[in-house]
Amino acid sequence: MRASWSRNAGAPSLPLAGAMAAGILAAVVSAVPPGRALGTALILAAAAGIALAKRGSGVRALGGLALVASLGFWNARERFLLPAFRTVEEVRECLVAARAGDPAADGVVLEATGRLDAPWTSSGSLRRTRLAVESARVNGRPLRLETGLAVTVAGDEDPSLVAELGERVRIRGVLRLPETGGPSRSPFDLPVEARLALKSAAQMERIGPPRGPLAPVVIAHAAVKRRLRFNLAAAEPEARGALALLLALVMGETQDLPGSTVSAFRDGGVAHIVAISGLQVGLVAGLLGFFARRLGASLRARDALVLVATALFALFAGGRPPVVRAALMIGLYLLARLLGRPTSAAHVLGFAALVLLAADPSNLFDVGFLLTFAAVFGLAAFGVPAARALRRAGLPGLVADAVGATAGAELAVLPVQLFVFNVLPVVALLSNPFVVPLSSLFLFAGLLLLPLLLLSPAAASLAILPLRFLSDTLLALLAALDRLHAVRIVPTPAFALAAAAGMLLVAAGLARRPAVRRCSLLAAAAAALAIVLAPPVVSARDTVRLQALDVGQGDAWLLISPRGRVLVDGGGSPDREYDFGRLRLLPRLADLGAVAFDAVVLTHPHPDHARGLLAVLASLPVDRVVLPRGAPRNVFLDEFEEAAARRGLTLERLGAGQRFTAAGLSFDVLHPGDGGYPRARENNGSLVLSVALAGRTAILTGDIERLAESDLVASGRTLAADVLKVPHHGSRTSTAAAFLSRVSPRVGLIGVGRRNHFGHPAPEVLERLGAAGVRTFRTDRDGEIALVFSGSHIWPVFPESVARGVP
Repeated sequence: MRASWSRNAGAPSLPLAGAMAAGILAAVVSAVPPGRALGTALILAAAAGIALAKRGSGVRALGGLALVASLGFWNARERFLLPAFRTVEEVRECLVAARAGDPAADGVVLEATGRLDAPWTSSGSLRRTRLAVESARVNGRPLRLETGLAVTVAGDEDPSLVAELGERVRIRGVLRLPETGGPSRSPFDLPVEARLALKSAAQMERIGPPRGPLAPVVIAHAAVKRRLRFNLAAAEPEARGALALLLALVMGETQDLPGSTVSAFRDGGVAHIVAISGLQVGLVAGLLGFFARRLGASLRARDALVLVATALFALFAGGRPPVVRAALMIGLYLLARLLGRPTSAAHVLGFAALVLLAADPSNLFDVGFLLTFAAVFGLAAFGVPAARALRRAGLPGLVADAVGATAGAELAVLPVQLFVFNVLPVVALLSNPFVVPLSSLFLFAGLLLLPLLLLSPAAASLAILPLRFLSDTLLALLAALDRLHAVRIVPTPAFALAAAAGMLLVAAGLARRPAVRRCSLLAAAAAALAIVLAPPVVSARDTVRLQALDVGQGDAWLLISPRGRVLVDGGGSPDREYDFGRLRLLPRLADLGAVAFDAVVLTHPHPDHARGLLAVLASLPVDRVVLPRGAPRNVFLDEFEEAAARRGLTLERLGAGQRFTAAGLSFDVLHPGDGGYPRARENNGSLVLSVALAGRTAILTGDIERLAESDLVASGRTLAADVLKVPHHGSRTSTAAAFLSRVSPRVGLIGVGRRNHFGHPAPEVLERLGAAGVRTFRTDRDGEIALVFSGSHIWPVFPESVARGVP
């Protein structure tokens, strides 16, 4: 049998995959929805060009590319865009009708039956899956939901105990569309996805088992997971943590992973390990090939065994897209070897991309798809040559291969990471060479010990011990790497710049001429440096910006001056397992270019003000940290102090009569005083700041209530201000008439969540503000409103979605 891995085999599938991607992009950026006549005309024109051109001519090749692009255009239109837009329009009509009858309606109640077509994942205490809808009704009216629904389940009960992937269910929940907010990170106008929200798993009923030829694999997957959980149900938390890691690596089940473990892998630059990916597929394929070779199997028998086993493992792991992509690429290579046909890494990569884009055009806009193919491309184009050079330099083979592979993959995915995640993962260069081998050992040990783990609770309690040791070692290593703070958050770059860096890397990887390769790499490096070295945002001279950050039911206020930035509060969630700061606050700050702070201020230790700041303290440069003097001790204050201590930041506890300067802005502390409060101690003990902003004054009040407001009025301090951050999200317990009269603001700002369950802002507070002539802006209605202070004037700046009147 001929060798099948050849650099000279060519890659005819690469231009075809590029043409398919171009056609999909053309469908997305053209008039929505693109006309059917246009797609038909493109296909006919391309087919005619191929038929009329001479065999082997350039015209025929161009015609072939045009035909593939036209098919991509047609496929995107018929299978992705039109169904998605029809679904959105159907849902929007229901919501408009519901809100016509009740303006405060929080979505519409939907009853649906269908099949769960995605594995359960978790985000904090919220569980997620997807429902392939068979039938749906709202108030007796049938709905046509062609693209299915995202499903979220709250509550303590695990919904996977009710129904698993592939099973048919009946669901009753609240149907919503995503809330409008700031501008989308994506440069493409993609259709939004409707969501069905359940308050608990009790709103879901299993009505049938999985169906189809893959049903036995799905049933086996669920049975293995249930058995593992049962056998270790009484084990210690550390043992259950090791089991959760095993379920993630072997079966793709991440919902049991503690939030701290997910954060440790993510911050260590190795999140791909716990989110089952091509790494696990490749490791399993390599392990099987190794044992087959040791048993004396022929090359053809080994390849056939690994090919079948890889496909079965991909199915057993839940059929997740990263696993399918990796299995497809490995399968194509093995199939080529079985057929004795030489192929190349680029050809396998291109053919896999072509198949996946043809099967589902929306893959092109999936970050996982881009990262998978970028990483494999980087391994082949840059990792292999780098490893070869390191070997020549005298490094041992295994070390050279590990360093070269990591560097090649990280280089190729860098543009995607900078644009999507705002991360320059220097730590990944350090962590991958150590964590990947250790996690591979964990995976191999887990597979070998799996029979014992499934046998009985007693056997499982013994078999989990080595896995617990390896899990603890992994987490200890990641904790040590975290202390290096080798992660840099960068401002969100322009899409054109990030795309240019990616295309230049592709050109460098495909170039055959050394000069072209070097020039492309230098140009890509210049583009990447322009992104990485972009300075944090500042305002124009003599101008200050007060930006309300839309953090839901919470407060976060960003002050940007010509000399720097100050963040007052950061929103947050009561759900400790949900990393609000890293997943929601930091991306928004990066979009605004605020990735370093002269000061971070916590007004009081409540989760909707404090927990978002934990990620800021952990990930961004911060010069000083300010919080109220005498803040009552609670778990949120403990978390905040621990986060500051890990970065060696000194806490400044300030009270009434003190002053500090940050970003060239002067802050006067008006509250708290020396006394305490019998109730609402955290709220009434909030830090109240008066800040001078380009000739005007704003008061930031935290969540003070009437008791603290009365003390401020009685203190005799100057309270007059042009802008008032309305206390406590507009609660009826705050903004008393006497306090409002003393401040006498022109503008009021309220940080509040849409359709929140607290009734904020209270109607009587809004009435008092209106009667006092205060122009009030709210984040639930106006989004991320900004006030620009310049030349003693105050200019409101609305987000684009609000300015366009988007509902």
